[in-house]
Amino acid sequence: MAILLLTVIPLAAQDNTPPAVREAALDAAEAVLGVRSTNWRFQVLNPTNDSALGCPLVEGESMPIEVTPYRMELIYADGVYVVHVSADGRQVQLCDSKFGAAMTSPVTVAVDPNACMLTPIAAIAAYAAPDNSVVGIFTANAGTAYEPFGRSSDGGWFQIASDVGIGWVDIEQITLTGDCSSLPVTAFTAPDDSGAVCFISAAAAFSNVRSQPTVEGAQVAQIFENTLYQVTARNTPSDWYYIQPGWVAARVTVQVGNCSAVTVNDNIVGTGFASDLAGDLDESVARALAEYPCAVDFSGYMRPRLSVGFANAQIEIGGTPNTLRSYPNVDDSIGQRLGVIQLGRTIDRVMSGPVCNQGFVWWLVKFDGQTGWTAESNVATNDYFLEPLNGEPPITTNSTASVAINENAIMINENPITALIFNRSGSRLFAGGQEAGFGDAVNGFVSVWNMSESTSEGRIDVPTGIVALDYAPEADLLMVAANSGVVTLYTASASDLPSVAIVNNAFDATLSLAPDLAISPDGSYFAILECSTVDCSTSQLRVLNTIDGTERFTVAFNTLPTVMNALAISRDGLRIAIAGNAGVVFINVTDGTQSGFYSVGDTVTNPMYDVVFNADASQVLFAGCKSATSDSCTQGRIDLLDANNATLLGTVESHQFAAAQWVVYNSDATRFVTASTGNEIILRNSATGIDIATYTTGANVSSIAFTPDGTQIAVGTANGQVVFFDATVTE
Repeated sequence: MAILLLTVIPLAAQDNTPPAVREAALDAAEAVLGVRSTNWRFQVLNPTNDSALGCPLVEGESMPIEVTPYRMELIYADGVYVVHVSADGRQVQLCDSKFGAAMTSPVTVAVDPNACMLTPIAAIAAYAAPDNSVVGIFTANAGTAYEPFGRSSDGGWFQIASDVGIGWVDIEQITLTGDCSSLPVTAFTAPDDSGAVCFISAAAAFSNVRSQPTVEGAQVAQIFENTLYQVTARNTPSDWYYIQPGWVAARVTVQVGNCSAVTVNDNIVGTGFASDLAGDLDESVARALAEYPCAVDFSGYMRPRLSVGFANAQIEIGGTPNTLRSYPNVDDSIGQRLGVIQLGRTIDRVMSGPVCNQGFVWWLVKFDGQTGWTAESNVATNDYFLEPLNGEPPITTNSTASVAINENAIMINENPITALIFNRSGSRLFAGGQEAGFGDAVNGFVSVWNMSESTSEGRIDVPTGIVALDYAPEADLLMVAANSGVVTLYTASASDLPSVAIVNNAFDATLSLAPDLAISPDGSYFAILECSTVDCSTSQLRVLNTIDGTERFTVAFNTLPTVMNALAISRDGLRIAIAGNAGVVFINVTDGTQSGFYSVGDTVTNPMYDVVFNADASQVLFAGCKSATSDSCTQGRIDLLDANNATLLGTVESHQFAAAQWVVYNSDATRFVTASTGNEIILRNSATGIDIATYTTGANVSSIAFTPDGTQIAVGTANGQVVFFDATVTE
């Protein structure tokens, strides 16, 4: 079975799509169709200043700024709908004729009589950033009306454009008319900052923000193009800048102002924005993050145990209720009391933090509809008031037995580990994923680990990004399929990983990214499951010879509902099973004929995401959703099929409020493990379907595999780790 890398993925997955892009596309499509997609894929396009955002179906207008558009393909039961979105999520263009009249062609912009306009009182300078000590870009003429397209977070500056460029003008020197309340914030200024003036912006579509001034620091946020952030500190070498949410490397930014004179402070900890979107950053939250930063070693404070997330903390039972305040300060005149959180109550969401003030470690939280600051701990009394629910390191639970943990977790990097492959002996692990490259590029990586010594043995870099990995155990071949359409085969156990075959143009990357690939156990062929049309209204399976790339056969799925998500090859190499929104299709490899089809019925609420054969190919398990609302899956499921006649043998409910996204057999198929895109993994008995153990990770699951000897479950996480759980527990 191939391990999915870049493919149709559910909404809850931690993928590489910027949250602003994802949400803007989903919101725009939902507003027209009335249903929110739970699957998508994306492609980064070339920068443009055309409001059509690279959509060939509409006619756009020239914008004063250049943006990097994303082409989002949203998967629905009746086909794929395309939406183009700028990297910051502020511009959206529907780009699919199926949207009907909602997709205007050509794009027309109606003149709003109440639109925000500004007029300079006299001829004034428009500056490169919202401060009059930076360089001037052009002169804004007296009496000329300008339409601003951005404002500073303090409301004191507005951004305008001219034929010369874009610049900022002071509110004290202009007259405003119309409704300016909905104008987006495009520059974040530091509250009460009296140091040297320095602003940065992302040099490409986005730049990562980290907790510390090093690439080893945790990624806590991203900043996007065309937005300025005021720098309040720099590290000693001046190769990192601190803005309100965290540290950004100088090499991935454009600087404006006197950045070399900014105060040096190496000890600030970046905590991220108050939410995923920079536009939602509240001024008081930004001020608190800047005013009360915690030291790297939390000197003088108790080291926090919490993390940002949903329902992952509660008030400790046996202590005292927590006060919810407007600001992280116990002085009631500064941090007004908003309410009380009683003992044992769960916090709805930890939104941002920590900040350190008055001996207390504070977090911004949402509780019973209110947002405010509450204290996690007090160093003076050596007390924790809040305790984590699922933010601790990986744990396991079991209703009938104590489950041991192999805590020797491997830290690969900070990106989701979306593929895990062991070689036949289990001596090597290949962990794959994708990471941001130079500018807006996406790089693929395969990290190679020596399992007996827990040491890194190298890495395979794929500059264009990776679609999928798979392994042929009989031939000891590792297959790496790149976004460019190139499939490369490596000798998996050789010390230098020599490539033994390269198949160019294995699939058409310009038409559609291949959803899944798999290689036969003997390495003689590989299979590609892909869209056969641009809009993915039809799918096809192609089987190619490994050595020369010649095609054995193609099977077109023109009569089935659209989306086909995953494929698996039986251990004897004679059959292929394909799971999709329609159900499961069986294909004979010898002649390409269809040998069976099992329908799941309702293709909207019951999509299937993964499929796997048992040891003798007599049965298959497939994972998906049992029931759903228009927004999300409410109950996952695992179905067992007779592979000879495509009949249902049984169904097991698996994972509450999430689809079962992965299902994997151990080597003798006596046990199988399932995972959702949350942090729950369930080990089950293959004969009865009864759960043996439930495991929980500290971060969302992004891949899963058994070790070849079946003794451990390896789990790739969204924060770049591979953690291991004992799979030999007794029932």
